[in-house]
Formats: sequence, structure tokens, C-alpha cells
Amino acid sequence: MGLYLTRPTVADIRAMKARGQKISMLYVTTLEEAAAANAAGIDMLSIEGRFFSAEMREAAGNCYVQVGLPFGPFGKLATAEDYLREAFRFMAIGADCIYCAASLDIQKALCDNAVPVIAHVGLIPRRPPGPVASRRSARLPKAPRRSGITSSGWRRSAASARSWKSFRIASAM
Repeated sequence: MGLYLTRPTVADIRAMKARGQKISMLYVTTLEEAAAANAAGIDMLSIEGRFFSAEMREAAGNCYVQVGLPFGPFGKLATAEDYLREAFRFMAIGADCIYCAASLDIQKALCDNAVPVIAHVGLIPRRPPGPVASRRSARLPKAPRRSGITSSGWRRSAASARSWKSFRIASAM
């Protein structure tokens, strides 16, 4: 694997986000897609662990690479040690960070061992539409009319704020 002097780091990605700069991201599964994304100047690639290899890292060039760890029925990872072993294997190949959908305890174990992690924490799992979803929506307070935001827009903003609050708490750990 060659040396990439312009490959972004975690600090670079965080600085881009702090500046409000748009970060382009693309999901790729083949070497050709990774090479095309690099040629097009895409900032970040998302690659599932089953597709990631040293050749894929080479094809990704200067792109920041996020590798997804298999979760639940899609993988054989159960304990924090399993996740750490797999994360270190991907980092050795050249992953810049790891996407992990496991529990907060496992994500914390990865962070405690200096593995950069991208994750969703505190989000409500997908549910089919029905009485449960409508009851949850009905509990949200009504929007103040003076703000100029419609009632439904305010509810969406409130739900989004709750999920980001959980993320901020988790990322501060």
C-alpha cells in the first residue's frame, strides 16, 4: 500500500464538520467504484467489511474509508473482544474508522482502545407504521404559532433534536 499525503484524518473530518463544510460520502462495493470515487474527489467512502481488502484500500486512494462491522444475524461478532479483533484487522488493512451498530458498551470498548468509531446511539429502531408510531407522535407538544413553523415541522424538529441529544451525550464519553 502506498503513502497518501492528502488522505484526511479523523481531525480533518471533524474540522470540516465544525466549519460546516459539506462532506461527500459514497457507499462502494467494488474496486472500480472505489477508484472512480477517488478520481471524482469524494471525501469519504463507506465499505462493508465483507467487501473491504487491501486492494480496496489501495483503490480508494485519498478517500477517508469507513468500514462497517457486521452486526447481529449478519456477522459472528458477539463480545467486545470479537468486535475489537475485527476492528483491528480492518485498521491494519487501512480503514480510517469503523462503523459499529452494536451496543454502547461495545462502542465504548472500541473507543477505549483508540479505534475511531462512527455509530448511531439512542436512535429509535425502525417500527412498522401503526398504533405505536401514531401514539408516539401524539405525545409531542404542539408548536407555538408565532415561530412560523407548522405544527408538523416542529414535531419533526423535536424528534430530531432528541436523537441528536443522545448522540452528543455518547460522543462526549
